[in-house]
Amino acid sequence: MKQRLKRTAAALLALGCLCAASPVKVYADFDHTEFEASYTYPAQMRELSAMQLVNDMGAGWNLGNSLDCNTPYEETGWGNPRTTKDMIDAIADAGIKTLRIPVSWDGHYSDAASHTINPVFMDRVETVVNYALANDMYVILNTHHMRYQETVTTSRNTAVEQEIADVWTQIAENFKGYGDKLIFEITNEPRNGDSFWLPDSSSSSGYYNTVYYMNEAGRQAVRATGGNNSKRLIMLSNYAATGTPHMMAQWRKPADDMVAVSVHAYLPYDFALNAGGTTVFGAAEKSALDSFFSSLDSLYISKGIPVVIGEFGATNKGNDAQRLSWFKYYMEKANSNPAVSVPCVLWDNNSFEVGGEQFGYFNRSAKSFTSAGASFVDVMAGSYNSVPEPEAEAAGGNVELVSSPVSSGGEWSLICKLSKADVISNMEKYGTMYVEFSGCSKQPRLNADIEGWPHVREGVANSTGTATYTLSDVTGISGIDSAQELVLMSEDSATTVAKVYFKSDAPGHVHSYTGTSEILLEPTATTSGRKITCCSEPGCNEYKIELIPATGGNELPVLVFCDVNGDGNVDILDLNELSRVIMKVKSKVSGYNYDVNDDGQIDIKDVLAVRKKIR
Repeated sequence: MKQRLKRTAAALLALGCLCAASPVKVYADFDHTEFEASYTYPAQMRELSAMQLVNDMGAGWNLGNSLDCNTPYEETGWGNPRTTKDMIDAIADAGIKTLRIPVSWDGHYSDAASHTINPVFMDRVETVVNYALANDMYVILNTHHMRYQETVTTSRNTAVEQEIADVWTQIAENFKGYGDKLIFEITNEPRNGDSFWLPDSSSSSGYYNTVYYMNEAGRQAVRATGGNNSKRLIMLSNYAATGTPHMMAQWRKPADDMVAVSVHAYLPYDFALNAGGTTVFGAAEKSALDSFFSSLDSLYISKGIPVVIGEFGATNKGNDAQRLSWFKYYMEKANSNPAVSVPCVLWDNNSFEVGGEQFGYFNRSAKSFTSAGASFVDVMAGSYNSVPEPEAEAAGGNVELVSSPVSSGGEWSLICKLSKADVISNMEKYGTMYVEFSGCSKQPRLNADIEGWPHVREGVANSTGTATYTLSDVTGISGIDSAQELVLMSEDSATTVAKVYFKSDAPGHVHSYTGTSEILLEPTATTSGRKITCCSEPGCNEYKIELIPATGGNELPVLVFCDVNGDGNVDILDLNELSRVIMKVKSKVSGYNYDVNDDGQIDIKDVLAVRKKIR
């Protein structure tokens, strides 16, 4: 959770209309001192839907107890060091894609009556925002620990709504030119005092109504500023941002498609937050997470409403192994829907003791993660559309190797070594071995790594290209039975082998793709083109390329396997586009490749194929 200061709720005014927002001041530029001279903030709006954008946010981290510190000491008042760009650089380098920046603005009013934000503080916030944007991260900017956060009662408070409108008008104007990687979150945990729970009864309806209008005051203020803010993603909390099902069910969606639900989920409570609770993550705890994520799906995701878990974490009880199990299961549930991931943003308050609210994972003074924190973040970062390292023997028989040449002395240089067993196994299963190389006057030579260097034929003259070796070539090497390894040799020290793979030369059964590299399938003539389909060979789950006639004598477009939207790339946009079609949301493009696996249906199997390709 986070450090809180006890406040007295503001006096409630009679129901009335929200007044026009106070005059807006456009602020000076942020501090460029820590940035490269050429840096400018990103302004691109990619025309992504709310679901598409949220699906790309991935693993996140909270800059907790810094800019949300509401004391005269600003961001260092609660014991944390001043935020620097190299801190955020280290966060990004760990694989974190989203930075949530909690900000308490009301301690920095230069005029409390008009809620005018001190321009120096605005510029400081903007500088920290750009620390993340310079790393190509998403940024969630919110209003945190504001005095109005605890003023929710059964009656609307127009004075509070006015303050929210005033604050968000200023923030929105200042950031109006920023691109869609900047996200606004209107409130943090709006509630009645310190009450985070409401009964499941009609008596609670007024509280939910008040939260809705608080959210609306900020949302409408942002939209009214125009520019990129007219279509910027806005996150809206339910009462107290709680993960309790009956309270989540009362969240109301405005007439705005660019919104997402903001939920905080330190769950299950006794394990994740309660200092006196259990230290063991067991079956009951898993069941609680199952129930929570099921509620997210039924209440929001299945209805086309994206969800961001803006805060989560497990306090340190000296149980790192159990917390790691919790992280793994939490991330598994957040990514259990192959069409839609739920981004989770880790709460970090830089506190490393044992007990309640000890959410220190990244040591801001050392600018590095703790040992436990690094393992937790590795799990998080690896859970969202990550690209794994190439496998030694991938399912398609493709063995990926990237190697710098190592001199072995004498006339020849050693490029790389290959497992004899892997090579023969792949050749027997798939056929010819292909070696993509560059930087040598002759093709590489395949040798048995035994004394005497028996080898396959001398390479032909060619400085770059693809060399081929058949099973008979390899088994014909003298001494192959006793060789533990095969080696690729070159006469030139500058030779590099980019890839080694295996494929059959038999028509209609070509294994040349494993999901880790691009294959452009270009038409061969005006009367024929190429299409990639699932391999129909018994027991084979790979792919083949087959010739198909072109329509009307025209060339087929260049296809990339899993390129759903036809832009020549395979990325999160394809996954999102396919998800929109499956969820029956009107597509923005006329896709020609929705049926990715070519089975005649557009369903979850196509999503899994695209996701595998991205990973």
